[in-house]
Amino acid sequence: PVIVQPSLPRFVRPGDSFTAIAIGRVVEGGSGDGRAEIKLDGLELVGDSQKDFVWDKNTPQRIEYSMRVPTPSYDDDGRVEQEQVRVTVAIERSSDNARDAFQLDLPIRSDRQPVTTRKVLALSNDQAQTLDAIIERTRPGTLRRSLLISNQPGLLHMASGLNYLLEYPHGCTEQRLSRARAVLASSRFDELLNKTLDSDMRDKIVADTLAWIEQVVDENGLMSYWPGSKGYVSLTAWSTMFIIEAQKAGYPIDEALLDNSLRALRQSMRSDYTYYIDGAAFEERSWALTALAMAGETVGSYAAELARKAEFLNLESLAQVVVALSQGDQYSEVQLEALYSRLWQSIVFRLHRGAEIYGGLQSGSLSRSSLILPSETRAVAETLRAVSRTPASMQSELTIKRRQQLLDAIIGLGRGNGWGNTNANAAALLSLSELLTTTQIPLTLPAVLVTGGGAESRYDFAQKPVISTYLQGQDELTLRLDGNLGENSIVVLSDTRYTPELDGSHVEARANGFVVSREMLKILGPDQPPQRIAIDQPAQTHAFDIGNVIEEHVEVINPRDSNHVAIVVPLAAGMEPLNPALATAPPEAKPDGVNTLEPSYLSFADDQMTYYYDALPKGSYNFYFRTRATIPGSYIQPAAYAELMYDQAVNGHGNGTRIVVSKKPAE
Repeated sequence: PVIVQPSLPRFVRPGDSFTAIAIGRVVEGGSGDGRAEIKLDGLELVGDSQKDFVWDKNTPQRIEYSMRVPTPSYDDDGRVEQEQVRVTVAIERSSDNARDAFQLDLPIRSDRQPVTTRKVLALSNDQAQTLDAIIERTRPGTLRRSLLISNQPGLLHMASGLNYLLEYPHGCTEQRLSRARAVLASSRFDELLNKTLDSDMRDKIVADTLAWIEQVVDENGLMSYWPGSKGYVSLTAWSTMFIIEAQKAGYPIDEALLDNSLRALRQSMRSDYTYYIDGAAFEERSWALTALAMAGETVGSYAAELARKAEFLNLESLAQVVVALSQGDQYSEVQLEALYSRLWQSIVFRLHRGAEIYGGLQSGSLSRSSLILPSETRAVAETLRAVSRTPASMQSELTIKRRQQLLDAIIGLGRGNGWGNTNANAAALLSLSELLTTTQIPLTLPAVLVTGGGAESRYDFAQKPVISTYLQGQDELTLRLDGNLGENSIVVLSDTRYTPELDGSHVEARANGFVVSREMLKILGPDQPPQRIAIDQPAQTHAFDIGNVIEEHVEVINPRDSNHVAIVVPLAAGMEPLNPALATAPPEAKPDGVNTLEPSYLSFADDQMTYYYDALPKGSYNFYFRTRATIPGSYIQPAAYAELMYDQAVNGHGNGTRIVVSKKPAE
């Protein structure tokens, strides 16, 4: 007899305030007194929860409630305890008790990016280490300071790298593959790594990745970084390796998908194949060779062909050929000896305090194409995998020594975020999970003392290779040993993260490789130029009326040719994005401006627009899309930003601002 419908934003951010609107209508029966009541979970109501009104069978009733989005609470791990808010509204007609209700859950999106700092510290007998005090005012509940302490740096970097993969914000095919392959490979270290993730999370990551791969197959049978974009042989090889690893781990796979990917890789081994990355044919063929060998395919002829062209192969490609040849009895010792010789010639070893150690890679050891994501870490990891497969008949003291040197090199390349990016982290984790062995911690290993804020804490190893602890307060901390370390070593990973106290509208523009600016163009009418509203200062407030259409304009200046770039444009919650690609889109959804370069993939979400580029040449780029002011309220619009997905230190962001949406004044 009566119905109620919601008019709410599709998401909220901490610091927002808005008007929740319930629209009541009479379907059957007459007019008369009515009552509405609202119940909130995670929101703060301004005013009474019950409202009386009069039903009019000829006119919809607009029932309004004002509310605020408080700062969410956080658990001991620094995670948000509540990721969504709930709005429930019920209405009733007094004369016959006819009633209706709705309930909606709205996701909470962050209003600004957190500050994250990671440091790796080495403790020695005679030198303490210091962690700086946190000077900036932090948002209550967001500060999280932790230490990972270990006498095995490899385990510490594994834990750090795995955390990096689990927290990584983007989700292209390679990034999903790296996360999934790493969690599979590190499963046997769960106890040592303090249960970094549980089995349910691991199962979900693997299943989601397998499902994603099915969406990124292009017309040539190759896997792409994003649905609908160009596929690559190297990425297809990595995807195939993961499918095989998942199958061996007992996960159900799509056999047709595996067969199709193997068929595409076989085709890529042909001499007349044309879909390689320019200048990276040998690298991509080498990855395809390894994936085919991993699937049990006979690759002797392909491997022999690449081995004959060893002078054209970089270090990583040589390692791939060795790994492929070692899968069975398809090699000759003479052939392998020649390849191993070239491997060692590509690596620099130097003397340090009388001992030979890894000293880096020779020039030309890495691929020249950044599309294939070359890195020193991955090259060393793949070389270590190749050396570890040396047949017993070819083993020597030097081989064993060099293998340990490469293992030490991978550990030494680790930093506070593991090995720097998703691909390098996965390569290192895969290699270490195969080779790293734990040793019994000596009973004489000294404790670690942490002093600061007028208190001191003591952490004893008690036969545990990794100690994890949370720290309290923002004071400067001093770390030192309580006892003599002897010939042992202790490494500490410090992880600090927090959200600054000021809301996201106060974020000031910064350029660390990209320059990002944003303006809003208020559309006034078909015969009038738009009103330009520059977001050239932080903490400004820009006001619009309900129904105003805004053309968003973001400019990104890229100073150098780049690959794998993400450009993220967050929206205010009261602004509805208009997608011109939808069949139901109104005419005003199409922007007047034209994007400078179409992205490899566009993510059109309720809370942000994200443009992903496999390749972004040097230059200035403009992006346009439209939104409509829909829900009255005051909303934070976070800063737009750009970053290299595989080198997040190269980034830039614009200014944050606040958007106020008001009802149209009565005419």
